[in-house]
Amino acid sequence: MRAAFVIFKRDFLTTVLSPLFFIICALCGFLWTYLFLRSVYQFEQQSAIAMQLGQVANLHQQVVMGHLSSTHIILLLAIPLLTMRSLAEEKKNRTYDLLLTSPISSTDIAIGKYFACFGAVLLLLLLSALYPLGLGLVADLAAGPFMTAYLAMILLSGLYTAVGVFTSACTSSSLLSGFLAIVFNLIILFSGQLSGLSDHPLMSEVLKQISVTIHLQSLFSGTIEVKSLVFFTTVIGFFVFLSQRMVEASRWR
Repeated sequence: MRAAFVIFKRDFLTTVLSPLFFIICALCGFLWTYLFLRSVYQFEQQSAIAMQLGQVANLHQQVVMGHLSSTHIILLLAIPLLTMRSLAEEKKNRTYDLLLTSPISSTDIAIGKYFACFGAVLLLLLLSALYPLGLGLVADLAAGPFMTAYLAMILLSGLYTAVGVFTSACTSSSLLSGFLAIVFNLIILFSGQLSGLSDHPLMSEVLKQISVTIHLQSLFSGTIEVKSLVFFTTVIGFFVFLSQRMVEASRWR
């Protein structure tokens, strides 16, 4: 695992110090600032109307969940941009052969590359979390639902990162890797919709249990279920394993 840590440290620093990462952070920050301020303004108007009707507006549902929804869409596009160069760029620059012939196992390469990209993604998530945390300084923010919701975002981002590293291991084109990662992520995200199309009860239940959306809903509602944690860690591990197999296969070509 020492070799995996060396790869992680090198790639993580390379990623977070690259111009691309600063551009992504700037774009994400601009979008989050605009969307968050707009949702706060809309909540203020709706809250005033609700008070006149003797009701109470839900800050978590209307502002925090709206922010997480926009964060999800942004990360769906931003994460493939961060992962697309992890292995594809090595192949393009002819440093991939040096990596393969070094005394480092394929497992160390796959794990190191994954956690390097995931670390950069966590910095983006931290940036997005500053908005609701800042709001919590002046408003009553529900800590429990907020923490479970961001746990869901961390797990989902980990899944998207694993997919991105896998697609980067499949090609030497960074653009193709990023495009494939977006396509794969969309397929995984909407695979649960097939459960409603199946007439077979068993097949419908299986599709429901492997649906990312179902597991996200339980976490977003403030409930941490063991099956949801097992699901995400299993899928992440599966794509990291596929990345390891792609690296190992390259050694025999």
